[in-house]
Amino acid sequence: MTCSIHDPSLCVYIGNISSIDEQSLINYCAKFGTILSCSIANCPDEQRSFCDFRFVEFTTKQDFDTFLNFPQHGIDSIKLDVKTYANLLKNFELLNIDRKLFVGPIMYQKDIKTVTQFYKTIDPSLCHCLSRQTDDVYILIEFSSRQYLRTIIQQQTIPKTIDNQIFTIHPAVHPKDYIPVTGKLRICGLTEKISEEILLEYFNKRAHVLTCHIVPDDPRCAIIELDDANTVDKLLETPKLRLHGANLLLNKFQNDLHSTLSNNDGQFSEPTSPATSECSWTSPPRVVVNQCPLSKSVVTTMDVADEIDVKPAKGLFERFANEFEQIRNEYTKKFNQDRILIEQELNRIVNEERIIVEKFEYSRM
Repeated sequence: MTCSIHDPSLCVYIGNISSIDEQSLINYCAKFGTILSCSIANCPDEQRSFCDFRFVEFTTKQDFDTFLNFPQHGIDSIKLDVKTYANLLKNFELLNIDRKLFVGPIMYQKDIKTVTQFYKTIDPSLCHCLSRQTDDVYILIEFSSRQYLRTIIQQQTIPKTIDNQIFTIHPAVHPKDYIPVTGKLRICGLTEKISEEILLEYFNKRAHVLTCHIVPDDPRCAIIELDDANTVDKLLETPKLRLHGANLLLNKFQNDLHSTLSNNDGQFSEPTSPATSECSWTSPPRVVVNQCPLSKSVVTTMDVADEIDVKPAKGLFERFANEFEQIRNEYTKKFNQDRILIEQELNRIVNEERIIVEKFEYSRM
């Protein structure tokens, strides 16, 4: 099978496959449609022994949808972890990769018991299986908490055998380290003649387009996401282009506060809570704006005949001031609500860390 991804929109991430040989995985996926590739992206050969996932690409949207719509995927009683490639790019917290640890190589059957019993003194609820992706056999351990794995890696907590056999520990390969970085463009200056289909056709000639949509609140602008950040940088070197008689301006897209808080109708909605993971709140607001400093008035002189109507500008300023005040109130309210939860979560993490350290000290006695 080829090792490159041609169309990310037809690609799925499949995890929990370390104890499954690649051909068995291909044969399983082929039941749902034609497979174009089954790869580990750009992962180097020396790291493939510690890879617990594959990217599988289908040839058609119908085959891709058939696979995704299947309620539960599994091979030999092993439950497969299936995610779309597109969703994975948006949120790697969907995965449990950073709970997994490879320990080995395993030479004897008794080593399995030695390793698992050693780490169960730290985390009694861990899961494990044998990984046979290469000639070397490793035990893949999945801990119930990311904190266990972090502490083990930091302190290099490795079991010892009676005959002083040396084990090594390897964190599971994370897909974010070996997949291309995407890039987004904001395109301004669209006309009624330029549709999303025209934009797709134009930019697909330069790189594969992951998403393309015209901004509902401002149909003169569009957001395009390409699968290659380098192509975005090259396009920005010539920030102006002419398309269907319109001069378009390209800028690198940055998520701003307005796009976060407004919906398709242009109305402001309640801001969403920070992203959550196993350790709960991960990105609380750092600053709450208490006031909006206004610039000093600038006094100018002009003839009465040159007097202009300032009512439209005044109305625009008042609208922006009201929107800003609404945003400030919403964030202040949300931050006050989340602060209590964050403090509780920090206390829980500190307590969990104390328990883990105590278990480590006990296991070494």
